[in-house]
Formats: sequence, structure tokens, C-alpha cells
Amino acid sequence: MKNNKFTNKIICADTLELLPQIEDNSIDVVLTDPPCFLDKLDNNWDYEEVSKKNNQYTIKSLPAGMKFDREQGKRFYAWYLDISKEIFRILKPGGFFFFF
Repeated sequence: MKNNKFTNKIICADTLELLPQIEDNSIDVVLTDPPCFLDKLDNNWDYEEVSKKNNQYTIKSLPAGMKFDREQGKRFYAWYLDISKEIFRILKPGGFFFFF
């Protein structure tokens, strides 16, 4: 009999601690919207500060005040690679993995 401790539940946890507890090939769908490690996307968002002209100098396609740093991208890649390996381990054959 399969362990039902995760069935029909919303679980808030550290992903890297939770995923190893889930059985191989046991999940039909994974839907995730992870953080992207972009500056100024935290609880300290200050519209006035990020809207100043001197903060609008990095990538024009990002909202005012957001900065993209190559090191952030590398850290995100390394972090999400570990998570993705676990997700593919727990997905059933033919399961879906949606990443936003």
C-alpha cells in the first residue's frame, strides 16, 4: 500500500527537503512557479525607489528597478537543476511537469 501522507494535501515545505520523501513514479502532475532570484522581488519592494531614473539601467525588458546579474542566473540554474532531478524522479511515466 502506498503512503498517503501527501495525497490530497497542500504542503508548505522546503522543496529540497520534501521531494526526497516522495516515492519514485508516484506523482501525475507537478505545477511550479519558483522564485527567479531577481533583485527587488522581495517584501522590501519600494515603488518610489525602483521607479527612479537611476535604477533603470540594466535590462530594459525587466520592470523598473529589477536587476539581472549573471551570478543570480547561475545560482538559480544550480538550485533548480537539483529540484528538477527530484521532480522527474517522482513523476509517473507520462506525467506532466509545468514550470512557469
